[in-house]
Amino acid sequence: MILNISIGEKIRISQEKLIIETKEEEKEIALKDIKVVIFQNDKATITISTLIKLNENKILIIFCNEKSQPQLQVLDLYSNYKVTERIKEQILWTDKNKKNCFLEIIKNKINHQKELLEYFSKEEAKCLEDIIKKLNKKMKSDEIRAMEGLAARIYFQGLFGSNFKRFEKDIENIGLNYGYTLLRALISKIVIAKGLHPSLGIEHKSILNNFNLADDLIEIFRPMVDYIVYLYISSYEEFQWECKRKLLEVLYQKIKFDGKFYKIESVIEKYIDEIINYMNNNKKKIIFPNLVIEKYEY
Repeated sequence: MILNISIGEKIRISQEKLIIETKEEEKEIALKDIKVVIFQNDKATITISTLIKLNENKILIIFCNEKSQPQLQVLDLYSNYKVTERIKEQILWTDKNKKNCFLEIIKNKINHQKELLEYFSKEEAKCLEDIIKKLNKKMKSDEIRAMEGLAARIYFQGLFGSNFKRFEKDIENIGLNYGYTLLRALISKIVIAKGLHPSLGIEHKSILNNFNLADDLIEIFRPMVDYIVYLYISSYEEFQWECKRKLLEVLYQKIKFDGKFYKIESVIEKYIDEIINYMNNNKKKIIFPNLVIEKYEY
């Protein structure tokens, strides 16, 4: 269950249940049934002890700003008993392994973009297929980034129209940003649970970004959000509650991994384990999640 706190409610916990109090009524929800709590309204009241209890139950907690965009999240910095050992390993990840991993991430991302364009019968899919064929280990990192940028321009304009530009303030960009932020929050929580430091990225290296690694890992999952925005959000003139509700469904999806379908949270965990094993030279090939569009449940 994804729980949205949208009015001036009082939140507390009693006997492994989340109690939501309003002027009109009081609701009880078992903690075991809650996956995510999103605070859409800054008038809600919650104690620190309640936040800690939610976090102990591995519930993702997100706070939105006055524009109802996800702004903050609660992260458990000590959820892995091997955190020091894991971070030491992470620091020693080689540039060669990081470059090769980054290349495979981008190839999988562009392939998922291509498949989405094909699903909606967009002719730009062929251009992305050509770009994938050109990507190889001999390329430098900046050349790979250039090819990624070219693919992104072709992809977004193929999906949303030739006038579309990323990071504008239109309904599509607002929807993309909202959906990506939800995914980023979930990935960040799992990254920390694995004992990794979220600021130590594979390709993202900004000193101003505390979540470089999450921004590397999210790349292959982005088309899941793009699908929702194209199919459901683009028709709205304003970013309404219904848009947010639809984008929240990305956290419920099942994804194919190594021949089987799992919930997205489990897939992210398996995916991160693959990255760790590869980076520590224990594995020669990374198994990547496969976004099967026909299996989406929106």
